[in-house]
Amino acid sequence: MELIYLWVSKYKNLENLGFNFSSKFDVDINWKNGKESIVIKEKVKNKNIFQNEQKINNVTTIIGKNGTGKSNILNLIGIRRDGRVRLREENSEYLLIYHYDKNLFVIEGSNYQILSPVLEGLKLTALISNPFSMLVRYENYKLKYLGYLQMHEEVFKNNVILSYRNFYDKEMASTTDSFEISQEYSVLFNRIYLSDKNTGHLAKYKMLIDFYKQEKEEFRKGFKVFKLSGNTNLRLKMDIYNDSTNKVKLKMKKNFNPLISFEEERKKYKSKTHFINRLAYSLCKMLVDFSMINESQSSEVNKTILKLPKNLSYVEYCLEIARELYKLKAVNDMYFNETEMLLNIHKEYFSILNKIEDKYFTNERIIVPTNTKYDKDIGDFLELLNKINKIDPSLHSLVNLLSVNYDSLSSGEEALISLFSALHHGLNEPIFSESNNAILLLDEPDNFMHPEWNRMLLNEIIQFLNMLETNYKTYQLIITTHSPFLVSDLPKENIIALEKDYDLNISRVVNIGNTFASNIHTLLSEDFFMTSTIGEFAKTNIDQVIDLILKREYLTYEEKERILYIIDIIGEPILKDRLSKMYNMYFGEGEDKLL
Repeated sequence: MELIYLWVSKYKNLENLGFNFSSKFDVDINWKNGKESIVIKEKVKNKNIFQNEQKINNVTTIIGKNGTGKSNILNLIGIRRDGRVRLREENSEYLLIYHYDKNLFVIEGSNYQILSPVLEGLKLTALISNPFSMLVRYENYKLKYLGYLQMHEEVFKNNVILSYRNFYDKEMASTTDSFEISQEYSVLFNRIYLSDKNTGHLAKYKMLIDFYKQEKEEFRKGFKVFKLSGNTNLRLKMDIYNDSTNKVKLKMKKNFNPLISFEEERKKYKSKTHFINRLAYSLCKMLVDFSMINESQSSEVNKTILKLPKNLSYVEYCLEIARELYKLKAVNDMYFNETEMLLNIHKEYFSILNKIEDKYFTNERIIVPTNTKYDKDIGDFLELLNKINKIDPSLHSLVNLLSVNYDSLSSGEEALISLFSALHHGLNEPIFSESNNAILLLDEPDNFMHPEWNRMLLNEIIQFLNMLETNYKTYQLIITTHSPFLVSDLPKENIIALEKDYDLNISRVVNIGNTFASNIHTLLSEDFFMTSTIGEFAKTNIDQVIDLILKREYLTYEEKERILYIIDIIGEPILKDRLSKMYNMYFGEGEDKLL
């Protein structure tokens, strides 16, 4: 399955535009009254730069300045069923055309009635609502209706569209439920939103475990920058804020070693026991601040503490104190009613921590290697952290007691780990085990990366997808970017360049020259990247120098010195030479001449 074309009649700043995503087909759509047509032509010279790649079907990059509609295109392709219903209500109109097999195609869209003039045998039925999806046959320059996709389960079950972006707008993800990974039965292809909201810590851990497998060693050699050092450890560190100025004190026993700097004291406790008990104690100290208790209420809590059974474990002892503090929070705050939910999370939190092997614990943190076998208890704990991230953010600090980090990573590796772990998670999702084709929508994945990492990005993504052991046979990538490096990796046929008409507030597709292996400076000089290849501050100063030279008859000594200083510090040799010649033309007599 390959997405070959998107037609947009109206969506935000996109109007009456067509976008081609295929190296195999050309599509032409005409909606003029009386001459409506959809023509699909197979290209005579069917050449694809990715034909030697194992699993990569095709890659399309969308470029343009901010506001030209790059992300809007990804929205129309990747938005889920509930979002498409809202688009229909807003009178947005579009068609998506996919090549399924031979002369069979799938069409998705906002309104099936617009296909009436161009589709033979179309059956309009009250049982099918918009947005629609249907299977068609194209032969003898005509489209023939074969049935709505609900009648062809073998088609939509085999295909998944994954969107990955750092930020989702409310149109795509209006609630946290938008990030639930589930099958969208009966209507459209399965679509998934991927981000830290639904991948998180467990996905990173699983991806790194998979990456370091011995049998993946040959694949790892194909990476240019995403090599990882082999000692990338997962680190869990206590992250609890306590107000040291709070005068309210609890008379709690400390069943852990507070003087960890002394060796003789440290030996009294195992590192694991010390760590967990200190975490439980710190939780109670934090809840003193959270509950807003006064000194009178603290006296009541202290009386309760003295009455607690002697046979409780230290964690159980602390959780009983936490219960009393939550009760007082409810007294002091009439809107607080989350006591049982929070206590249940605390219990599960400490229960899983207690199952984790002793060898990972130090007095200060938990350190887990990732170049070894998957540890289920670690996985269960990270999964709990993912669940915690879905509760009310104002409560996170009460239950997120440990920070999660990976050591020995550069910022570039951090960015790639976020991307790769999200893809690893989505493409290994069990409920899509029958799927074998995936369309990956990546919205500016090169953000926050060093230029050298930008240069390597497409190669790294391809290597990673080829390395994955999944049921997917092909991947089609559609990527938005501001990076000229990604553009230089692709022929112009694989690039959609957008330009905005600010007077009409609409965008249009612009033609570009050959891009594959192009010089980066040449690409940067194109208007869809930037209007100048030097910084605006430098450009302003150089413009001022030119104006001063042209003013030559009225220059002061200070202005002449300013001209010489600016020319001297210019790093671009051609620009420097031209300004020097310009200066010499007007002032280059005797000692003033620049060499």
